[in-house]
Parts: sequence; C-alpha cells; structure tokens
Amino acid sequence: MKYEEVLKKTDTKFQKINKNQKRNSNKSNKTFRSGTTTVGLACKDVVVLGTDKRATMAYFVASKTSEKVYEIQPHLYMTTAGGVADAQQLVDLLRAYTSLYQMERQKRISVKSAAQLLSNILYRNKLTPYEVGLILG
Repeated sequence: MKYEEVLKKTDTKFQKINKNQKRNSNKSNKTFRSGTTTVGLACKDVVVLGTDKRATMAYFVASKTSEKVYEIQPHLYMTTAGGVADAQQLVDLLRAYTSLYQMERQKRISVKSAAQLLSNILYRNKLTPYEVGLILG
C-alpha cells in the first residue's frame, strides 16, 4: 500500500493538514460584504455603466442615495468607487481637461483620448495615489 492510501483509511483524530488549511481554519465562513459595486458593459454601439447608491465605511452607512455615475461630457461618463474626495477631484479635473481639449480642437473628445488624459492624471500623482476605482465609458 502507498502512504497516502494508509492515511485515507485510518479513522483517527490526527490528520495531515497543509499550510493553507491551517491558515484558513481560524477564519469564519461568514463573509463581510462592503464597498461599492460598479459595472461597465461594452456592446457594439453602446456602453452601459451602473453602480449602487450606498455610501459606506465599514459597518456605517452614510447615505443610501449617493451618486457614483458622473457626466464628464454629454457622451462621456465615469463611475467611481473608493475615496469620495479623490473621486470628486478627478471628476472635476477630467471635466476641465476634456472641455479644454474640445475648445482647442473644435471637436468632441474620444473615449480613448479621455482615458489617456485620466491615465496621465493618475500617473502624475503616483507617489500620493488617488484611492479610487474608476470606469470610464
């Protein structure tokens, strides 16, 4: 018989436990669900963005009617999750930069260009990062 077969057949209190089972044995099976849910769905001619309306911090529910989908331009929207102050600052910056882009070039900004602008803003502040999760569409 192989060693593993002997271990399987024995009915003792002692079992071989690997490291992952040992780490997870102290955790309860109850999951704590918190945070924001944002979803983006890209189809052929349209993008659908959705979020929940709850603003929470751990167990504290600050608001059940907060808005997390922001209009950057009439054809460009962004969902936010994370720090509210950071998200609002990014929305204001992106609105300003996209408006300047449209005034200089006399055409509306593409989603790809707006995403590159947002990427530049986030990269510029990489040493003090924004604590947000964003979907732009």
